[in-house]
Amino acid sequence: MKRFPSTPYLLVAALAASGVALADQGGAGPHGGPGGFALRGLARFADAHASFERALSLPDAQPDALFGLAATALDLGDLRAAQGGFELLVRVAPTADAYRGLVESYRRAGRLPDADRAAAVARARFPGDPYFAR
Repeated sequence: MKRFPSTPYLLVAALAASGVALADQGGAGPHGGPGGFALRGLARFADAHASFERALSLPDAQPDALFGLAATALDLGDLRAAQGGFELLVRVAPTADAYRGLVESYRRAGRLPDADRAAAVARARFPGDPYFAR
């Protein structure tokens, strides 16, 4: 039976590759941008947050970096920052993931009417997504 590398190994490899790629492009330095998702996968949330903040200055990275910042804020329990990030994200780049994050941040904060309203909007935009099904 063929064995595949463990998930942490893959995350470390992705982290290393993103740092090399950004350094080659004169980017934000090691772990800026794509590395933030690998750091988040390794539960290095403070490092991931810093990575996403650096990535906001990279061309074409803003929606992904904003998602990463909001998701990492949710990981860290900073519900106000998570809600603000996801609220902005659903206005500028409305994806199902952005709405999932918004709904989850509202639920964790006990803002159930807001969560229900956001889920209803998402259900209309993404009717086939089971997360938003009633």
